[in-house]
Order: sequence, then structure tokens, then C-alpha cells
Amino acid sequence: MRLKNLLPTLAFTSLMAVIGVVFMLAVTSASNSAAAQTSQEPPIPGDLAPSAALTFTGGPVIKLRPDPILAVGGVATINVQVTSTANVTLTYLRTDYEPSKPSGIGDSDCDKLDADAQAVFGPSREMGPGTSVSYTCVVTGVAATMPFTLRVRSANPDNPDPLIPYLGDADATLIVVTTTAPGILIVKGPEEQTVLGSSSVTFTISVSNTGNAALTGITVSDAQAPNCNRPSFNLGVGQGISYSCVMTNVKGSITNSAIASVTLPSSQVISSTSTATALVLPNQLFLPAAMRRP
Repeated sequence: MRLKNLLPTLAFTSLMAVIGVVFMLAVTSASNSAAAQTSQEPPIPGDLAPSAALTFTGGPVIKLRPDPILAVGGVATINVQVTSTANVTLTYLRTDYEPSKPSGIGDSDCDKLDADAQAVFGPSREMGPGTSVSYTCVVTGVAATMPFTLRVRSANPDNPDPLIPYLGDADATLIVVTTTAPGILIVKGPEEQTVLGSSSVTFTISVSNTGNAALTGITVSDAQAPNCNRPSFNLGVGQGISYSCVMTNVKGSITNSAIASVTLPSSQVISSTSTATALVLPNQLFLPAAMRRP
């Protein structure tokens, strides 16, 4: 009777022992797993995408000055300025044409590659945040007015950063202008004339600025007709003046010249000369012989 009474107790004790063993095995397994995981080396940051945790802002800003760019005699001088507004150091920088070198120009040293880029951006071709560099380049053989685009970008093919797919470019316009070519023209008229019964001859003088630069301090001189002289006056591009003057005490046939001249800022003197002829005839040549004075 006493054994029957102990059987439920023994069964319960055995069940609890089994549960205890299972629990211990589970704890041991979990501990071993955690220990094994803890023993592994942590991931190396370099194994992760380096740009994944970087929020890239800013970039290089490139400017071309002046704009428009005047190509005097087919030659243009350009100032190129690159400023970094990025929050990281930009590396392997270079400047080149976008999309390609314009076909309407000759030589140009505006693109900076390899050693030329090192001369601009430094041996490592880097720019830190907030830094700026500039250089001057010359374009020759500019045959016509055209757009001109220069870009700055990374040239490192071994470590492309997907967060920096584009760096920047700048546009300007090349405008062809001729070299400074001052010009002056004087016309004395009429070129030929006949005057009857008078010793005075009237001329008309016109002076024009035929060049592409303003003229200051123009003078007109006429050695035989001092009334035709003019003191200093100015003419802008395309401007002109006209006036009349009288030559007195003229006898017979005369040929005289008027000269317009001006001294340029370079101290060069340019001039223009115009010549006119006049024939003065006395009235008595046209009177009947009986009416002529003896």
C-alpha cells in the first residue's frame, strides 16, 4: 500500500528531472551559440560601402570670367575659378571641355589634365571643403561667336563614388571682336569748281570717324586756306562733322589740300588728306570786246 502511494510522487519527480535536463541543454546550447558568435571578428568598416553612411553635400563650383569673353583678333583670355562647397575632400580633380573641345577654336590650354591638373590643384589633385583655386588660360583661333563650356570632375577611375556622379560645369560665350582699328577720313569739296568774277572760293569740308575707336583732339589744317582750319574736336565711332569755309584772294587756278589728323593714346598719329581744285575766271572774259575795259 505504501508503494502504491509513492508511485505518483516518483512519476512527478522523474518528469521534473526530464524537464530540468531539457532546460539545461537548451541553456547550454544558447550559451554556446552566443559564445561562438561573440568570438567572431566584428565587421571591418572598409568592407561596407564607404559612401553608404555619408550624406554628400555641395561640390565644386566652376566659373568662367569675364562673360561674355571677348576674342580680340581671334584670341581670348579666360579666368577659370574652381571653389569647393563640398563637405568632403574632393580628389583626382581635373578640368576639361564639355562635351568636347569646340571645333571653331584653335589652340587652348584651358583643360587641365594629368601634370597640368597637378599644377592647378596640387600634386595630389585634391580640394578640401571651402578651398578655391584659379588659373588663366588662352584660347586662340576663335573664328566666330560660340558657346564655351568647361567642366570640373573627378578623374579617379579606381574609386568611383556613386554619390558624386557629377561635379559641375560652367558656360560662357566667346564673342569675336576685331582689334582696335582707329580711322579718320576728310573730304574737301567740290573736287573741282569754276568761279566767275570773284576772287573768293567756297569749300565744304567733312570729317568722319571711320574706325572702331573714339577719336579725341582732331585738328584740320589747310595751309592755303586758313579759314578752313579747325581746332581740336572729338568724334565718337561713326560720327562726323561738316562745315563750309571760304578761301579769299584767289587768282587763276589753285589746287590745295586739307589735312585731318589726330594723336592716338599710343602716341601714333593718323591722318587723312583731301585735295580740291578751283579755277577763277574774271567776268570780262565773257563780255563782248566793245564792253571790255581797256
